[in-house]
Amino acid sequence: MFLALSDDYLGTEYVVPVYHDITWRSILGLGNPTNDDITVSLKFPEKRNFEGNLCPNETLDLTLQSYETESLTYSCDITGTRIVSSEKLIVYTASIPLSNSGGAEYLLEQLLPITLWGTHYVVVPLGDRPYGNVLTIVTAIDDTTIHISGYDFVTIPNNTEYIVTFPPLPPDDADSECLILSLFDKTSYAIPQLNLPTLNQLLPGDEEDNDQDGLVDEDNCLYFKDDYKAEVPSDLDLDGSDGEDCKGCPGGEGMNMFLTCEACDYGFYRERKSWKLRCQSCGENYTTFYQSSSSQNDCVPICTEGMQLNNDTSNNDTLYRENVVTGTLSSKSQTRVGGERKECEPCPVGYYKDMSAENTNLSVSDRFWCIQCPEGNTTYTERNVQFTDCIDICEEGFELQNNNSCAECEIGFYKNISSANTTASFEERWNCTACRENLTTLNRGTVHEEGCIEHCLEGSFWNGSVCLPCPVGEYKNTSSKDLSLSYELRWNCTQCKDGKTTYRSGTNKDACLEHCLEGLYLADNGTCVLCDIGYFKNTSSKNVTLSENLRWNCTKCPDGKTTRTLGSRECKQ
Repeated sequence: MFLALSDDYLGTEYVVPVYHDITWRSILGLGNPTNDDITVSLKFPEKRNFEGNLCPNETLDLTLQSYETESLTYSCDITGTRIVSSEKLIVYTASIPLSNSGGAEYLLEQLLPITLWGTHYVVVPLGDRPYGNVLTIVTAIDDTTIHISGYDFVTIPNNTEYIVTFPPLPPDDADSECLILSLFDKTSYAIPQLNLPTLNQLLPGDEEDNDQDGLVDEDNCLYFKDDYKAEVPSDLDLDGSDGEDCKGCPGGEGMNMFLTCEACDYGFYRERKSWKLRCQSCGENYTTFYQSSSSQNDCVPICTEGMQLNNDTSNNDTLYRENVVTGTLSSKSQTRVGGERKECEPCPVGYYKDMSAENTNLSVSDRFWCIQCPEGNTTYTERNVQFTDCIDICEEGFELQNNNSCAECEIGFYKNISSANTTASFEERWNCTACRENLTTLNRGTVHEEGCIEHCLEGSFWNGSVCLPCPVGEYKNTSSKDLSLSYELRWNCTQCKDGKTTYRSGTNKDACLEHCLEGLYLADNGTCVLCDIGYFKNTSSKNVTLSENLRWNCTKCPDGKTTRTLGSRECKQ
């Protein structure tokens, strides 16, 4: 009879343990619990049977059809045989005597897969066996280190079994003592065979130096249940005798597999008076600044790339960072400043962080705090994760381009804020602002809003403060709205060629005329013509201080006067 396991406890990889001696046979049973065919590979260890002949020492490959079973019988010990299957597999072993002596005919057990094996066992012994007790240990991985309380450490090579025989026990101690088996490093499987020992000589209070450290009754509390809680490990009293005096570790250190104290790793801590012997995890997504942390207050969040611990790059928190980096900060304040717990937040503008706090090869500063961009550089936004996120600062009058370079604001736009000003909005830092409607700028790269001015249309020019009509002798047939033109054509008038002028100020087209001197007036066809009889002109168009009429037209003689010839400059009786 044996206890059958449900499908939840089946696996695909097993190592066989069986009880065997020269009068017993080993049976290995395999079963396919699925609807599909599965493949099974068995690797037997090299051993000799009781006749001196070698056991199989081979690899056997099988295919089991749906719900098919297979039974294999051997006359040798098959302990250590490794089984690997393509799907979940049922495995059981049996040890059957070669002849029936009237006792039990076989020992049968269904095996657990390696995934369900453990590393720490408590074995309850039987005390009525006068010939001693045997414990067999089978390991799944080569070179597994084991330790049995009261015995030296042993390394088991090549995933073979390890057999321990204990001396007979006094009957009066059989019901009150237990053997605790601890297995370290690798997953292992323990098989109690025959009778198991109790080791009264290992209990604290026996006035012996059991751990060979030179101190009597300094046995490690690792041997005893974790729920024996005491404020100070060295005061732990398991049986009320006040004689245990268990060995403990100082704060920031925990007990390792070799029963020695070692520093708690990053992300772990252990308080000085903790009853727990091992370092405690800070929890998911938390770590520590250093090793050897002695308080849960040492646990801080893992700040990933682009994230740092609270506004430490600001001026009001630099003292905290300096104390952390130099290791002078007390553990009680490492994660709380002013009563507020430290949290991760994005690197501010102008900073980047390309490493996670999980990378313990880095300095504390590089793990937890952002790095400022080189002088003259900043970042586009916050939470930057690489050095290449640092770009040139776009000063006043410049905006950011798609290639991360800075360019002057276009005509009609201005920018009076530098991108180094992190108090300004994103738009203000990086983009130019358009002038109000019907306003523009003289040039590219305008800094202030006051640089936005009204447009100077055809016939007008910019005098430095307002638009004025082009003076006589000049014209402007372009508008400042035409951004394809040069500055000169958009804003300045063009002077007529030598000997020519314009009819009036504010001329909006190329209408330069020949000068009409004294005795000449401007005809409709744009040429100068002699004044008619009865008209005179004693002014020239070159005199721009005169009215248009006096510059260009003849004047009728007063009553009683006339002129004798065309083009007269004066009237006579």
